[in-house]
Amino acid sequence: RQIDSDPLTAGKEGPGGLVYSDESLMGQFIAGNDFNYVATHAKALHTAGLYNIMSCSDEALTSGSANLDKCQMADVIFGLERNDGYSIMKYEVMSPSLRNELETFTRRGGSLLVSGAYVASDMLDEKRDNESRLFINNVLRCHLAGTYDGQNDAISGLGTSMQFYHQLNDQHYAATRTDILAPLAPAFATMLYGNGNAACVAYKGSDYRTITMGFPFECIKGEKKQGVVMRALARFILNN
Repeated sequence: RQIDSDPLTAGKEGPGGLVYSDESLMGQFIAGNDFNYVATHAKALHTAGLYNIMSCSDEALTSGSANLDKCQMADVIFGLERNDGYSIMKYEVMSPSLRNELETFTRRGGSLLVSGAYVASDMLDEKRDNESRLFINNVLRCHLAGTYDGQNDAISGLGTSMQFYHQLNDQHYAATRTDILAPLAPAFATMLYGNGNAACVAYKGSDYRTITMGFPFECIKGEKKQGVVMRALARFILNN
């Protein structure tokens, strides 16, 4: 496990040096991200037996190769995506062009399901523009209340309880640090972490509906439980 990532310590050997690691994870198998979770979301939604599903990348949507014209709900998957400041490629939650597409979608009555470990924290980072902050406050109707990094992997809400992959393991990528969300009225919390803080926020408006999850949906343990949760989310968002 890497202990130090400060570039200023480059050239120093041993503890306190750049990329110095301990032996705490030695010998363990740790699952990574296979970036195929559109299938996970679609399979969970399919259990309702009510909806037609199409998928596209955000690049296809923002370039005009795909559109949301015939959609009632957009399920936007961010996983662990964020602008970490050190990756070769710049990744960020909600680029300006994607925000524009989704805001236009809500203005015509389309509803959103947004999930990811860093949706709020990345959009509210001090390096982001003011429009990013306005989008999460005015469209997603939530704000960042902190980071959840406790040991408890339990989440409750939507009339059920579940566990999510919160610790490193050999089965599925883990969301070890996730956003704690704060609803902005009239939005409200729909799921809670094990410590009682909000893991998910919902907005029910006369214009559109939205649900923002502070953790990746695909990190919910068990396909059956994923189906239960997705059906509840879809019923709320699509009002059926």
